[in-house]
Amino acid sequence: MRKLLFALMALAMITSCQGSKPPVVLDSRIDISVIIPDTTPADDAIYIVGPFTGGEAFTIGNPAWKLERSGVNCSIKLSPDTFIGNYTLEDGFHFVSATLGDELDAEGNEVNRVLGGKEGSYVVAKWSK
Repeated sequence: MRKLLFALMALAMITSCQGSKPPVVLDSRIDISVIIPDTTPADDAIYIVGPFTGGEAFTIGNPAWKLERSGVNCSIKLSPDTFIGNYTLEDGFHFVSATLGDELDAEGNEVNRVLGGKEGSYVVAKWSK
């Protein structure tokens, strides 16, 4: 009887240990790509700006929010754990040229984008300056 009880206790311990696997960490990176106007100077820095970056005054010049650039193709990989406050990309964002200003749509209106997924591709029609 003791052997049976010991065997059941051992089985219970093994089963409970199997349920204590470390949690699976999902990739929370967000990939964003954008095509900018070909009139943008080659040495101009492009930034993503929104409430999650702390706003434009905090963002411009901050390398954490600067897009990598290859000609007119720009990209950035974002990690939500670096976002300021409880903001997300669903709270809005836009792109800013350090020398040519905020992005505008084709009609000259301000742009406010939102993203609820893990990747987004965009085209900037023109800059405000």
